[in-house]
Amino acid sequence: MKLILISSLAFIVAYLIIYINRYGVPVTFSHTYKIIKQKWAFTVVLTIFGVSLALNADTTMFFFCGALLCLVGVSRHYWEPGEKTLHFIGAIGTVLLGMASLIIDFQNYWALPAFLVFYLLFEDIFSSGPIIKIKNHTFYTEIVGFLLLAISLLII
Repeated sequence: MKLILISSLAFIVAYLIIYINRYGVPVTFSHTYKIIKQKWAFTVVLTIFGVSLALNADTTMFFFCGALLCLVGVSRHYWEPGEKTLHFIGAIGTVLLGMASLIIDFQNYWALPAFLVFYLLFEDIFSSGPIIKIKNHTFYTEIVGFLLLAISLLII
């Protein structure tokens, strides 16, 4: 099962390398859908990663974490009102259920604080700007979230 997770991470890395080489660093991971010509690639990459999360952890919460990531992949028109709601439910639910499962099911207590520190440093949560200013900070926060979930499952 770990091979499936490693393979799905390789798909994400390849997708991002190709995208960044052609277009630069995106504002968010989801923004890549608006720019790429091969629209199917966005859905395929997120679905493969979501399914690998669900299969690898073998817990109910991680199953739904993966399912919600698949929801993000299929609700790719996040700028439209109906899909925006689904997209954000999927994105936020992926992080919340993934982190909750790491703590409850696996007693992994380091991933959530690591994500929160990164989030607090780079995101504008106090309406006064992020503590550390970096262009395309939301993209980097999303990637850190993906990596923390995957790395946690690989070392469990």
